[in-house]
Amino acid sequence: LESTSGEALAFGPGRLAGGIGSDQALTLAGHRDTHFAFLETLENGDSLTVQRADGARQRFQVSSQEVVDSQAQPLQIPRNDRQLILITCYPFDALTPGGPLRYVVIAQT
Repeated sequence: LESTSGEALAFGPGRLAGGIGSDQALTLAGHRDTHFAFLETLENGDSLTVQRADGARQRFQVSSQEVVDSQAQPLQIPRNDRQLILITCYPFDALTPGGPLRYVVIAQT
């Protein structure tokens, strides 16, 4: 979806930045307990495929995962259109939603 508002994320992952015609990394956010629950099982070297709006597919390979405190470290979206960044809340099994920790997966073409 073309937003990371709470309303949009209720229906699916949202685009934060990047994409076709952009020099920024394609950055998507989604809920940890629905659409992005699979992030917990990713490992370095795993492949991800993104289908763009025009139907073309772009393949990425996971290069890193990290936990970031969103209150202490603002998200820096790199100027790298060959990167995919996936973001969700952390921990995956948190009982209370809305904490400051984010799980960030970075993948490269």
